[in-house]
Amino acid sequence: MTPLLPIGLHDSIAAEAYWLNRLKQTCLQCMYGFGYDLVEPTPLEQEDKTQPPTGESRFRVHDPSTDAPLVLRSDITPQIARIAKQHYAGQGHPVRLGYVGQVFRMRASQMKPERQSTQVGAEFYGDPDTVAHQGLLEVLRLLFWLMRTLSVGPCVLDLSHAGLASRIMDLAGLSPDQRRAVAVKQKPEDMTPEGAAFIEPLLQYTGPKADALAGVYPEPLDAEIRQMLALRDRIGALCPDVRVSIDWVDGRYLSYHQGIGFHLFALGQDIGRGGVYTSHGLHGVGFSFYLDPLVRHAVLHHALPPEISLSPAADDAAIARALADGQRIVWG
Repeated sequence: MTPLLPIGLHDSIAAEAYWLNRLKQTCLQCMYGFGYDLVEPTPLEQEDKTQPPTGESRFRVHDPSTDAPLVLRSDITPQIARIAKQHYAGQGHPVRLGYVGQVFRMRASQMKPERQSTQVGAEFYGDPDTVAHQGLLEVLRLLFWLMRTLSVGPCVLDLSHAGLASRIMDLAGLSPDQRRAVAVKQKPEDMTPEGAAFIEPLLQYTGPKADALAGVYPEPLDAEIRQMLALRDRIGALCPDVRVSIDWVDGRYLSYHQGIGFHLFALGQDIGRGGVYTSHGLHGVGFSFYLDPLVRHAVLHHALPPEISLSPAADDAAIARALADGQRIVWG
């Protein structure tokens, strides 16, 4: 029989489907318990050309009822901002929303051969000051709690800043090609000695050497650098089981990210990202990660529930006991 599934898309069955749904429920319960309203956006919607592109090519279909093109989502975060704008406007206090849903990429790559993924995320919306301080710490606590609840660890959080490195490169007078080299942590070619000396600390003082960047650059850059260092220490004190570092040069941003951002590393890979952003006129901060690597890890390292054999004539008490004990009934 000829397969009906496009390349990069797949059905989840058996153990994979079990762990996918169990992890989804764990995430939803955890986010709801943290005070985040659960939402489920439609996978198809009209393209909003007033918003910046997400950076992903998206599937498009034609809607015969409106004669308008529809897009299949490749990222849920912009949808959550739309929902917050449409349904939570004027609430008068921070809006907290959590979600789990599938996203689809039009093109695969060597790094991401799958074109279908399950995305988990939480978003916090409020005024800029509340978002940058309370919101950022709050979503990080939730993210770390999720990782702990999902038995993912050890985790490493890389903090970065979408505009800080760019302003330093502006002062250094870097060309577009030189900026692209810095974005992938390479020393730019054809630089003046003064420019090379100015940009070198940005590339050198990262990770465990990040503190050495304090005092290197003029104000107001130095104040932002010291704020990042203080934030790293505060997050590390709140979550001592997560190693927190700073990557001053990180070009892996989505188009809507502004200010502080972060990447989460676990299970030997980059599994999550987030940061401060503006979308649909709202100031927000949040995170998202894909469940797929966590599902694969669970299938390999965790057992399915134990089975118990029962007759179809078994009484309700026996069935209730089996279910309460987390057993899977095998009818015989």
